[in-house]
This record gives sequence, structure tokens and C-alpha cells, in this order.
Amino acid sequence: MCSVRTAVIMTCTFLMTASVTCRRLRVQCGPGERLIQRSAYDQPYFHTSSVDLLSTSIQNSPIYCMWKNNFTEKVNSNEYKTKKKWYKNNMQCLKEETPVLDLISKGNVTIRSLDQTVVVRSHEKFPWNYRYCSRENYSLVFKTGEEHLQNYQVVVQVLMTDISDQDHLYLVHSGKSRIIPPGPGPMIPPMNITDLQSVELKLNLSRSTSRGCRDSGHKGFLLCMKLAETTNHKGTTNVCDDVMNNDNLKVNQKPKKRKNGKRHKKRKNRKRRNKRNHTRRRMRE
Repeated sequence: MCSVRTAVIMTCTFLMTASVTCRRLRVQCGPGERLIQRSAYDQPYFHTSSVDLLSTSIQNSPIYCMWKNNFTEKVNSNEYKTKKKWYKNNMQCLKEETPVLDLISKGNVTIRSLDQTVVVRSHEKFPWNYRYCSRENYSLVFKTGEEHLQNYQVVVQVLMTDISDQDHLYLVHSGKSRIIPPGPGPMIPPMNITDLQSVELKLNLSRSTSRGCRDSGHKGFLLCMKLAETTNHKGTTNVCDDVMNNDNLKVNQKPKKRKNGKRHKKRKNRKRRNKRNHTRRRMRE
């Protein structure tokens, strides 16, 4: 696949040589919230079958809006309705103050409370490809309190896993290992862990580099974790719903910038006065 720099050049070339009618599509969440892709991870972000398709798909890819409060993109007029529907169906707003943990970026992480749903992603720039650097093993350890051992469970909902066949993402609890398979969220049922002596999410990478970092060619993973009562079966499987919603998601056409009415009027009057003064001076001459 082409580098980002090459792709940007292709985009500019395409826009200069082709006549395309575009509309500005704006996607926005509420104050303090962030855009997050909930589904459709099995669909490609970029079409690489031709230069033209690659150029337009890079310009219009939703990958650029992840983790931002708002995003504006140019969309071909004939694709506007389709793209608008895609955002409404697959993007949601991550609620303000939702904890987001980056496993690869932070290394080993220990958390002592899962009372609130926690979002765990492979790395800060997900869903851009994660990288192999100097470290191979990463873990997220949840320290369970004694009061939680009997009537509580840790619920894990996976939205997306795309890691190399040589890398391994798995859960360890009470001496047992549970592999998290690759694939988009709907293919992976939520996992309930009732053995709460210790719960650990681990990622083992097959490669490391002594100098710099290397691209893995894979997006990484995104999941949600929460501590829930075992007696409360309703609503405990889709724990991502606790921190994601589309009630505040707004997808519409961005209006064109309007000229400031007062400033425009003052500028117009000033031009008229200058014109009158110029005419008077010439008459006196």
C-alpha cells in the first residue's frame, strides 16, 4: 500500500484533474465527548483497486475522525446520503470522562476499580496500525477487592481485534488463559469472568526492535471492561453501551461561511464614501 505522503499527492492530483461536486459533511458529538467507531471494522478504510478510488477514499475516510470531538470532510454529492447513513449507523459518542487505557503505549497498567466501564485500546492511534518497538509484553492487571469475590463478575466486550497471527491477546484469571480471537465485535460474544482472584489482560508481541519501531500491518484492538453483579444479568453483556451513545451524535451538511453582516455593510458604505469624495475632488479640479 502507498505511503500517506504518496496518497496525499494522489488526492491533490485527482482533485486538480477531475471535476467533482462536493458537499461538506460535519460529524459532531456533545461537549467533552469523542467520536468512536462502534461497528463496521470489517469494511476497508481505503480502496486500493485504482488510483482514483484510493484518492477519494483517503480524502473521505472515517479513520481520521476517531477520538475527536468533531470532524468535517468533503464528500462527493452522489455519495453524501450513503456516507451520512454510515456515520449514523457505525459511529457513536464516547461519554466525557470515560477512562481510556492504551496497553501498548503505557506498558504494564494496574487498575483498582472497574465500577465504571473502562475502554481499553491497543494503542493511542488505534485504528491506525500498531507498531513493534523495543518491548514485547504488555499487561493490564485488575486488582479485585475481597468484597467482589462472591457476587461479581468482570464483563469484557470486544469491539475489534486485528493483530498478527504471531501476536497473542488473551485474558488470564485464576491461572487460566483465554485467547481473544481476531475479528469485528459481533463475531466475538461478551466474556464473563467469575473467578476474580486476579484478572489480567495480556498482549504478547512476536517481534521487537532495538532501533526505532516497525509497522505491524494490523490495526490492534478495542474493548470494554466492567465489574458487574452476577445477579444483574440485564444489560451486563453490552457494557460498551454504558459509555457510548448516539443521542448526541450530529451528522449534517456544514453550512458555508457567511460574511459578517455588519462588517460587510460598513465596508460597502466606506467604499461609497470614498467614491463620492473622489468624484468631488475631481469636480473641484
